[in-house]
Amino acid sequence: MVWAAGRVGITECPVSYVTGESLGWLEDFYVHQALGGGGEILDWPARRVDAFVVLKAESHDR
Repeated sequence: MVWAAGRVGITECPVSYVTGESLGWLEDFYVHQALGGGGEILDWPARRVDAFVVLKAESHDR
């Protein structure tokens, strides 16, 4: 076991799940926030929606 929290454990380092694409999602999110949001969420790719939901939940701007 490499990492465990409660009853959940994985055999790989969780850092390995951060990809080069992650930086792109962060940049996209912060540009979107800086420009005041907007845009039709139904036209977004599902991965972008997922990324924005996680980033918004983890941001200090709640």
